[in-house]
Amino acid sequence: MSKNELLNKIGEQEAQLRSLLMEYWSHFSGLTSWQFWVTIAMIVIPLIVLYFTIDRNRVFMLGFFGFCVHVITTYVDVTGIRLGYWEYPYFVLPYLRLTLGLDTALIPVVFMLLYQWVSSRQKNYYLYALILGAIFAFVIKPILTYFDFFRLHQGLNYLELYLYAYVPIILLSKWLFNSFVFLDKQKNH
Repeated sequence: MSKNELLNKIGEQEAQLRSLLMEYWSHFSGLTSWQFWVTIAMIVIPLIVLYFTIDRNRVFMLGFFGFCVHVITTYVDVTGIRLGYWEYPYFVLPYLRLTLGLDTALIPVVFMLLYQWVSSRQKNYYLYALILGAIFAFVIKPILTYFDFFRLHQGLNYLELYLYAYVPIILLSKWLFNSFVFLDKQKNH
């Protein structure tokens, strides 16, 4: 098959997938389902908590750290979904099969507040972040699984989820953040 034929076939398959996602979303995950509103709450509630708890003197630094967590979390999540390791049966937008509540709000906000706490008390970020990641992998994800908001596939277990998803999120987001902090300090010298 030529490059253009293959690209056309991919486009056709994506159009079929979009149609199926829209149909699924409108029947099972849309505005009329209680799961939609739980997912919305996972977006709104953490942002409200953040508004009242963030250190306003460090808001840009903490916000950028949260952005780094958000970006890495989204990449890890999309990769896991595309490889078929996990899925989210309920989603806010019909064309995004990831959970915006976790990726854009809950996980970044919780890690921002953790970073705020450890950095103001001279605590070890990695230690506390690994513990927090374990709470997400071994407590929150099983709860989400119980209520059918999250599903593991291909024999993946929660330990592997922790090692292949949360540990990379913890390390890569901090390293990304640290690289920008380093560059910022370099400009002042």
